[in-house]
Amino acid sequence: MQPYGFYSQHDAVYPLDVADTQMLLPKGARIRNKKQKRRLHKKSMRQHLKRQTTKETLFAC
Repeated sequence: MQPYGFYSQHDAVYPLDVADTQMLLPKGARIRNKKQKRRLHKKSMRQHLKRQTTKETLFAC
C-alpha cells in the first residue's frame, strides 16, 4: 500500500527523500510548507523502516 497522496511508483532502492515525495505527488499538489514536507518525509520514512523491520524479522525466523 502506498502512502496517502502518492500516485507514482517509487522504484529506487533507497528510501524516499523529500524531493522524491514532491515528484510522486499529483500535479498541482506540491507541498510548499516546510513543516508539512518534513512531516510527510518522516511519515514515509517510518513506514519504510517498519516494513524493513517486518521483513527482517520474518526472514530471521
